[in-house]
Amino acid sequence: MDIFEWTDRYASQAYVYKVAKINTKEEADVIIREFKEALTGRKIVLWGAGTVGHVFYHMLHELEIPVDCIVDRIGNGIAFSDGRVVLPADSAECREKLKDALIIVTVNRNIYDEVKRDILNAGADERQITCGHDMHMVAQGAYCMQKACEDGRKIEIKNCYECTNLDNTCVSLSRYLKRVNGFCDTGKGTGAVRMIGYALSNICTLKCKNCCESVPYMPLDSRRFVPWENVVKDIQKVSGACNFLTLLEFVGGEPFLHPDFSRILSKVKKIKNIGIIHVFTNGTVIPDDGLCSELANDRITVYLSNYQAVLPERFLNKIKETERKLKEYEINYFYGKKQNWMDFSQYDLVNMDSELKQVFEECFLHNCNRLQDGTLYVCAHQYAGIKLRKLEESGETIEIHNYTEQELEKSWRR
Repeated sequence: MDIFEWTDRYASQAYVYKVAKINTKEEADVIIREFKEALTGRKIVLWGAGTVGHVFYHMLHELEIPVDCIVDRIGNGIAFSDGRVVLPADSAECREKLKDALIIVTVNRNIYDEVKRDILNAGADERQITCGHDMHMVAQGAYCMQKACEDGRKIEIKNCYECTNLDNTCVSLSRYLKRVNGFCDTGKGTGAVRMIGYALSNICTLKCKNCCESVPYMPLDSRRFVPWENVVKDIQKVSGACNFLTLLEFVGGEPFLHPDFSRILSKVKKIKNIGIIHVFTNGTVIPDDGLCSELANDRITVYLSNYQAVLPERFLNKIKETERKLKEYEINYFYGKKQNWMDFSQYDLVNMDSELKQVFEECFLHNCNRLQDGTLYVCAHQYAGIKLRKLEESGETIEIHNYTEQELEKSWRR
């Protein structure tokens, strides 16, 4: 089987906003064995050194599959952790490397056709080129499933936030977290909800125009922190109705501003059926030693948003100090890429129900389940819209404490 046959068999049917359905180690072993066989003896060029390129290269390195070179439009301005050199796409050396190579286009599928034209213009033949995005989805999912099922093997959780598989539907990640948490699956609770994002407040140090939670637009008299007791009670209630939450996110506003965030983390870490506890911070609030001690846990990751292109120097200095403390306490963190803002703050009406449903299903945040002070919202946009009175409250929101855990479970199973 060559790599094109492998792609036709697996990658072409694997991903439509969800990870390939690899549920057992046996399935994963077959996929990885055939993947390695399909690439054996091939001269491999990765074209694209962004997020997909990095994670694809890292996976091939761990699988001991050699890569001849990496190419990118920007070229040598890109750094790989092992010092790997990236060739500029317009260089003579790049054109030479393309000869007789398998060119795996490691970019998001949305720009694959555009990048493919650039590769053809560089002198490659169409029969050399294949899309690496979906290929990676399958191979990475299978490789992580192997690690998830084998005692002693470890998945670096912080790397999941660079992986194009990251989603609360990642079966491999869920399987791994259950193992390392010592979770005993009794079958209790719904599997319909796999992640919750808890909004701790609508108070922030920044005023981002296109904020996902629309924080800058909230009325001044509504700005507050949810009391820590309520936060813990809410999470205990929801987790009690769920089988296993792969991901619990803490968002804001700015989570590091919450005066009792250390106490919240201390309590929530004791809940066995929660996998990753993930904290989003803009980095402008330097965490104290007590908070850093709570954050220094294998189950906790911190996403340090990268707004450096738009922030003044006084904020950048605070972010550098925050990063220094995260490193000092050996906290799992990921420093995001420079942000290309998407506008989450508009509430224009969509004419047809079918169009609205399509927009919702195609939104990468459509599974994010926002929770705040006893109310569960479908997503961040609905949460913000209701708070701003741009959207009407509907039967899609749930007052969780009006129901028993069993009643919540039954409502989610439908």
